[in-house]
Amino acid sequence: RVKFSYTTDFLLSLSDLDICKQPPSGFDPSIL
Repeated sequence: RVKFSYTTDFLLSLSDLDICKQPPSGFDPSIL
């Protein structure tokens, strides 16, 4: 549960930081 929450926060942080950039290599938007 903790790991899942950390991963979710991490992905959300990436989305916020890279909102105007190309998604990271291998990133799959469907996991959101």
